[in-house]
Amino acid sequence: MTSQEMLANLLSLNTGAIQMTLKEISHEQAIHSPHETCNSAAFILGHIVTYRYQIARMLGMDESHSLGKTFEWGASDENREQYPPLAELHAEMEAMGKKITQRLKSISVDELAAEADYEVPPMPKTVEGAVSFLVFHETYHVGQLGYLRRFNGQERAFG
Repeated sequence: MTSQEMLANLLSLNTGAIQMTLKEISHEQAIHSPHETCNSAAFILGHIVTYRYQIARMLGMDESHSLGKTFEWGASDENREQYPPLAELHAEMEAMGKKITQRLKSISVDELAAEADYEVPPMPKTVEGAVSFLVFHETYHVGQLGYLRRFNGQERAFG
């Protein structure tokens, strides 16, 4: 299996896991946080969408979103009532995942080996290293969505 195929498969697994963790979660539940220091599920999904766009740009795609800095790292989760509907965020996440997967089918080994804008130790400072880290980062947030699902009184999504 190539690195491109592995990254595409991991994104696909994350997309499926996100679908399962958000199943039967209402927008009202999604904007609720179990504690003032915890992000809501809507924030986490918006954050995942934001970083999927970053992955796309790292892969040389000309993609941008209209979410501004709302869901970026370090952003506040205070304006939850103003978040886009959960279904919109979910659809955007899925659409961007499909575009990234298509790009991964055509990207060359040399493009993946190119120097990235930043380094995330212990990953190499390459496009592949940076994208791999962001896919891992997304997986971390999938786990958070699983816990928030349980906090909302739902059965676990899988496992």
